[in-house]
Amino acid sequence: MKKICYIEFKVHPGPNFEYLSKIVAKHGFSVFMILLLEPGMKPYEKVDGVNIYRLPSTKQNRKELISFIRKASTLIDKHRIDIAHIHSSCLYFALYKIFSKTSAKFIYHSLSYPLSYSNFERTKAMLFINFQCLFMNKTIFQSKEAIEHWKNKWMIRNKSIVPVGFDKEALYPISENRRNKNRSLLGYNDNDCVIVFCGSIAKFRRLDNLLKAFKIVVDQMDNARLLMIGDGNALHELKDLAYTLGIESKVQFTGRIEHCELVDYFGASDIGISYIPINENYTYNPPVKTFDYLSCSLPTIATQTISNGKIITDRDNGLLTSDSIDGVAISIIKLIHDDSMRKQIKQNARSSIMNYEFETIAEKHLIPVYESMLL
Repeated sequence: MKKICYIEFKVHPGPNFEYLSKIVAKHGFSVFMILLLEPGMKPYEKVDGVNIYRLPSTKQNRKELISFIRKASTLIDKHRIDIAHIHSSCLYFALYKIFSKTSAKFIYHSLSYPLSYSNFERTKAMLFINFQCLFMNKTIFQSKEAIEHWKNKWMIRNKSIVPVGFDKEALYPISENRRNKNRSLLGYNDNDCVIVFCGSIAKFRRLDNLLKAFKIVVDQMDNARLLMIGDGNALHELKDLAYTLGIESKVQFTGRIEHCELVDYFGASDIGISYIPINENYTYNPPVKTFDYLSCSLPTIATQTISNGKIITDRDNGLLTSDSIDGVAISIIKLIHDDSMRKQIKQNARSSIMNYEFETIAEKHLIPVYESMLL
């Protein structure tokens, strides 16, 4: 039985690695995963056929990071892993191959375009990644556009595309009774119109624009509510901004929610907002949140990035908007008032993205990559 090991420098696996690893295990591979250890967690457990090892480390400490990589490499050697599949959260990912003493093949999986306010810094980050990819047997990107716009891509050999997707068993339309119960638990009334955002609440994402747009919506519709799911370095700033704008009573911040629990939050909502800035940092990154909302048949508004434009057909399975404050506000108000468009989007949403279901992605894209490397 061939052995695949997924490595993320995170406490919790991202949805792509979490669900793809389980599906790969169902297809007859022996699957391992290496993550960060937090107090109260088990150093080892087996979940849905995946052997999960957690190693202690401090993200801010380079010495601890190198120690994590050495320990992870020892596990790769110990279990005679055939393919080590490394997440983009692993900064010095080439060291896993350098430290490993086995004949394992190594994949680097780029799930994010490098984020920076500076084109120079972004290019420098890509060059650092490109250099490390020289040590890899394969590099995976999430879209054709990400590859096309990657700087000095000629340095990266053996590129493949594995799209971002969703798990149809974890995210789905819930019943009306379950929806009403969840809305009550969250403190919403029947007349409240709940707009949900889910994702990293980071400064790069310019979510202050979303709050300012919501302020315009509230001024016209007093029953509007905003549910902000996620955590990040801009969370406290956004809470302060909500207070400054006088909308703090209409905005609920939940913090991080386990991915498997999101279905109840989305089901309690009326509109999903996939807001990301339309810029070099994000336009080539397919946002997981867009798939998550659509999979729950949630009428979705998405900023018109290149990636969102591939997922959403405007006014058919979603509504595309600019990333300006006024543009987002107008789109929200339009979708709230247009019952016919909202119903059509709701009806088309889930069926429109079934080609991006993780089972399909694993069978058509990921497992063929593994099989070609194992020949």
